[in-house]
Parts: sequence; C-alpha cells; structure tokens
Amino acid sequence: MNDEQLSPFVMSTQEGKYQVIDGNEQTWLETSSEMTAQHYIDLLNKAFKSGFKTGFRKARSG
Repeated sequence: MNDEQLSPFVMSTQEGKYQVIDGNEQTWLETSSEMTAQHYIDLLNKAFKSGFKTGFRKARSG
C-alpha cells in the first residue's frame, strides 16, 4: 500500500472552517482551528496505520 492509502484522513477548508475528512468524503470533525484539525488528522492516521499493520501481521501468521 502506498502512503496515501495508509493516510486516508485529510483536511478540507470551507467557509473558514477546517474539516477532517476520510477517503469516502465523510466529515469526522469540523472546527475553526487549523491546529486542532491537523492534530486529529495525525491521531486518526496513526490509529489507522496501527490497526492496518496489526491486521496484516495477524493475517501473515495465521
């Protein structure tokens, strides 16, 4: 998988608001703070990568 697929959460701005959206264009968070949105993006992408790697290792060993 490439890095884009392992980082499905991105930021979108609309009317002065920052949105955290996923690969399906679903909004997870909307805030007026760019720093807050970036923090949530980092956390969500780390959690996604961790879950993906755990599932991959489990599938390889099982």
